[in-house]
Amino acid sequence: MSNKEMSESAAPTATESRKLIPKELAIETVFGCNLSCPMCFIDMPTKRKKGVMTMELFHSIVDSMAPYVNEIERVDLWSLGEPLLDHHLFERIGLLKERGFCNLAISTNADLMDADRRRGLLESGIETIIISIDGIDKQTYEKIRHGADFDRVVSNTENIIKMRDEGDYDTRFIIRFIRQADNFDQWERFKQFWNARLSQEKRDFA
Repeated sequence: MSNKEMSESAAPTATESRKLIPKELAIETVFGCNLSCPMCFIDMPTKRKKGVMTMELFHSIVDSMAPYVNEIERVDLWSLGEPLLDHHLFERIGLLKERGFCNLAISTNADLMDADRRRGLLESGIETIIISIDGIDKQTYEKIRHGADFDRVVSNTENIIKMRDEGDYDTRFIIRFIRQADNFDQWERFKQFWNARLSQEKRDFA
């Protein structure tokens, strides 16, 4: 068999290539954060520049993935960066919704989640918001989440949950706790505190 024949026989067919489309799509629109946390490596030396993705590039990504919208079961608009630094976030969510993508999610530290952002997130129709709160008291939390204000984060989180429930929005909340040396013994209290504020009906959990 010639090299050409071997190459052609090894190449996937159009049907086989289609099967390689992932079930989840992750688009990191922000590389940068308003906090500095010891367990995060966003500030480690890298050739990447901090910044926010242009809408032009975002449109290009969405256009390229739109043919596979029926195969993609989830879209994460987050990775290392803080999504609430993105002034185009709601526009991006709207574009994805318009193209038929579903199960959209962000993960945020909630420090920037003021009243306008809370309302914007809920009205965008985003399905899941993950909020990272790595402590049950101010001292522990702020030792881990450098630059954040514990009272503001808790208030922002409680307020968006209340707004969701009173407005009958469908957004699901996951309150995340990264267990580590400084907060290891707080896990059970953390779960009790937040599960008392969350909705099982909405499939929330901490």
